[in-house]
Amino acid sequence: MKRTDDLPDNIFGQKREHVAPVRRGYKLLFTLLLNSGLRISEALGLKVQDVRLQDGAAKSVRVIGKGNRERIVPLPEDFGQVLGFWLKDRPRGEFAFAQHPGGPPPTPQTARAYFRRLRQRAHIAKPITPHKLSYSVGRGGRP
Repeated sequence: MKRTDDLPDNIFGQKREHVAPVRRGYKLLFTLLLNSGLRISEALGLKVQDVRLQDGAAKSVRVIGKGNRERIVPLPEDFGQVLGFWLKDRPRGEFAFAQHPGGPPPTPQTARAYFRRLRQRAHIAKPITPHKLSYSVGRGGRP
């Protein structure tokens, strides 16, 4: 059985061929939150040009946070390889998590709803949110 055989035929009105890339995009988004401490709106607002790539790997991201302050956030090497691969053929001005080429990223509300559905499918009753990922053990935050 292929890994995509358990995907529904329809999610957000899309066919199975569209579901796998959507799932990969959200997985990458949530992994970025876990590894960087970014807020969901900061991560969704990232453009390819905001990611410093070196030898095909993402080394850091530049974000404009609260108070219009710019900060550079380093990324773990293993995750940088994955993010670099995801971005490799995308134009510099495109959103890193665009839902389709040249399009906008999902809204924070849509990403939270997707995360909530994942949590429900995994039968996790604890109210984990994408924001709480930024305080995870993976970033040296609170356990």
